[in-house]
Amino acid sequence: MSSLGRGFIRKAAAAAVTAALLLSGAAYAEKLTPAQFESQFKAMAASGELGAALTAAYGAGPDKKEILTGYTALFASDAVAKRLVGEFDAAGLLDTANYPKNAERRDVMALFAQSFTEDLFVKGLRRLTPAEKKTYFKFLAFRLTQMSPVLCKRVAAGDPKASEDQEYVRVMRGLYAAMDKDLLQDFLSARSRAVLAEIRAFPAVAKVSGEKEREGRDAMNAALEARLAALPEGERTALKAGLTDPMKASAENTCRAFGFYLSTIASLTGEAGDNYVSTAVNRLAGHE
Repeated sequence: MSSLGRGFIRKAAAAAVTAALLLSGAAYAEKLTPAQFESQFKAMAASGELGAALTAAYGAGPDKKEILTGYTALFASDAVAKRLVGEFDAAGLLDTANYPKNAERRDVMALFAQSFTEDLFVKGLRRLTPAEKKTYFKFLAFRLTQMSPVLCKRVAAGDPKASEDQEYVRVMRGLYAAMDKDLLQDFLSARSRAVLAEIRAFPAVAKVSGEKEREGRDAMNAALEARLAALPEGERTALKAGLTDPMKASAENTCRAFGFYLSTIASLTGEAGDNYVSTAVNRLAGHE
């Protein structure tokens, strides 16, 4: 696993265990059992604490309600909880000895929400159901809309003082380029290539047949064209620049175009939409 992935997991583990203990009022034990961790983790999701953390981290509003509600549901699912707990336990990260013992609950929960988001992308995207994948694409799209043009430009310039958040944008831009495999090696940063290598280690999902793949691609193209047509001319031109040639487009337009692309994936419905999601995920992982 890359240092980026390890960092996210460690932060998520520390924040999650700390938050679980804060919420439960339990004394700090030397180690939580997987069962205890899973129980408290799911209780946080069910109680709305995770939803509150996501709202605190990413903002509230009618346009974000569906994203926050849908994404919070992922935390409460048995599959996600068991996978997370299993990975933490295997890495010895349920040991609370070195975790911070004094932290504001909201800060801890916001850190947990952000860290788990990154780890879910690196480790778990390919294991989600089609509906969960769409929710996640929607979340990524929302995440990128929060990035300022200045931040995008600093990332594009390879700012040596880039924070983990800036590295995240770098990875996202690289994965967008990976949709066109010819651009991959020239466009990805060394860190992005390491993360992509981890994604490529996942087994391929069931390959969509040629006809169904075309149906999915047609549905995606139609959705993109319809959404672009509804935009003011200036915004439409900027997005098209980022969609058609991310290498030449400005960093700002590339980031916006990727967010637009992901939110369009999230808007797809029916079998054609599911087929496109499967094709996109396989392509990102290098199985096509």
